Amino acid sequence: MDLGLRGKFALLDRGKPRLARACAFALAREGVDVTILARTKETLERTCTEISAATGVAATPVAG
Repeated sequence: MDLGLRGKFALLDRGKPRLARACAFALAREGVDVTILARTKETLERTCTEISAATGVAATPVAG
């Protein structure tokens, strides 16, 4: 499905990790570059690496 989002940017907060991960993947599949905020650096980096590898878009982790 093409939602016309290619080239856009999204900022996601991992308040609910599974939901945020699913949303990040869905947006990335539409061509949206995602930045994900979370507390756990290792999990966050792994998730962003998976998203980038699967979709080819930029997935930036921000731990804090």
